[in-house]
Amino acid sequence: MERSETTATFIFFTDIYLDDNLVLNAREMTRCINPETGKVEVLSGENLKFPLVQVSAEDLAKFRSLDISAFVLKDDGKLYYSQIPYNMSLYSSCFLGTHMCSNAMRECSRSFSGSDKLGGCAKFRAHSTCIENFPWIIKGYETFNTRYDCFVVISCSHYEEPLPRISRSKIDSKASLLD
Repeated sequence: MERSETTATFIFFTDIYLDDNLVLNAREMTRCINPETGKVEVLSGENLKFPLVQVSAEDLAKFRSLDISAFVLKDDGKLYYSQIPYNMSLYSSCFLGTHMCSNAMRECSRSFSGSDKLGGCAKFRAHSTCIENFPWIIKGYETFNTRYDCFVVISCSHYEEPLPRISRSKIDSKASLLD
């Protein structure tokens, strides 16, 4: 299909994974909406590779100031870096595992910006940036200078199981017994 100037195109990334050689892999897809049929059509797809290189915290500080879109992996105290496209979103990706701080499956009881003394977490007080500054994060990743920056913690020595929550239906049923 030949794309007209009025056809909306959109680009997204799929099949994201990190291979054993520390290369971030993704497939960039370009799609458009056919104005005649209203259906989404694939215009192109390209496999992309972003090799990670080991860096220091000082290197990351410099890269952050250069306004370059980047991916940072922290794994057992080591930092790895690669440039990525500005529009590459890893926000809802689970390619390395489930986010420990908060998601549908688990949530750390320290997931708030209160002081450590009150049970909070410095990651939240720092607005979830600079993964290199948190020694208790064992494994995780961060993107910065992208359209949708993210900070995902896969393994953390500060993780605390939350107290069980009472569902609204249980509260309502108990209240009805009191009537």
